[in-house]
Amino acid sequence: MNDGTSTPERGIEHQDHRLTGLWPLVLAVSVFAALICYSVFVDRPKMRERARRINCAGNLKSLGLAVRMYSGDSDDHFPPNFSALITQDYLTTFKVYTCPSTVTQEAGSLEQFQTGEQCDYQYFGKGIAEDCRGCEPTKTILGCDKPGNHRGYFTVWFADGHVKGYLGESIEGIADQNGLFLPGYNMPEKTEAEAELRPE
Repeated sequence: MNDGTSTPERGIEHQDHRLTGLWPLVLAVSVFAALICYSVFVDRPKMRERARRINCAGNLKSLGLAVRMYSGDSDDHFPPNFSALITQDYLTTFKVYTCPSTVTQEAGSLEQFQTGEQCDYQYFGKGIAEDCRGCEPTKTILGCDKPGNHRGYFTVWFADGHVKGYLGESIEGIADQNGLFLPGYNMPEKTEAEAELRPE
């Protein structure tokens, strides 16, 4: 006989069904909280370093553009050093010469910059023309980070102006592993005709 009243056993059974229905929600909230904790405490330094690498690539692209403008005004020859870009007003913003992943302070003057301590990038274009001595400009390294700017990673700038990141411990190792040309390392030496036309 059912008179519409529930027995204590049926009420408990009904509560169990409601609690069982909450478990997926509790699980979803827990997973979401774990993801937030991971991104805040573990992944944030990686995200910061990724952003710094992007900023660094932007600096090298700016340097590449300035070098190509210099080259256009100098019979297709790249400048002897970064200081030439500053003294001849191609790129005078000192901040561009510092990598965001280092603690280097930007130079306050050309004299400070010329000591080399306020520049976080290496330059290999001295004595090179845009023809890159017969090597492909897309494979000829003109500049990169100094070792240690980004641990185990180099942002590399090429003679055609593009910039690319590589994993590696040295720029020479990166050049060898990827079939790239690095002036002063594995690139053909200056020909006698070049030396006569443009002595260093």
